Amino acid sequence: MKTISAMMLALLLFAPAITQAHEDEGRHHTKEQLKTDPKAFEGTWSGIWDYCWHVEFQIKHVADDQFTCVYRWQENTESQEMKQKTLKGHVKKGVLQFGSISIEFKDEHQLLAIGRFRKFTRVAFLHEGPVTFEKEHDDHKH
Repeated sequence: MKTISAMMLALLLFAPAITQAHEDEGRHHTKEQLKTDPKAFEGTWSGIWDYCWHVEFQIKHVADDQFTCVYRWQENTESQEMKQKTLKGHVKKGVLQFGSISIEFKDEHQLLAIGRFRKFTRVAFLHEGPVTFEKEHDDHKH
């Protein structure tokens, strides 16, 4: 199982970025600014762990390299119920660390989250905004 997780992680890390058109991003940082400005992480970011479980990070810069985060995650793909807990973390060399979860910028509009949990390593690409449970694929047959 570790081999599958490692292969999935490698595939996600090296796959071309999936970009979403955003009319007004509100964020326009250079790569250098992203590495040196910890406040660039602030805000609500959401994505899907391993293309399966919704996840959301409400990140707040506290002081210097210190952050707090309301971490919300879906454990059951059959419901929209989200579990939640508050985490404390810090940023070092452009990587925001909340215990076993690390978050860094993939580009100026997208974060990469990697969760190294007890049994699995999970990966999610995060975009600005809260979790939505809209259908990702249109299953209508014409």
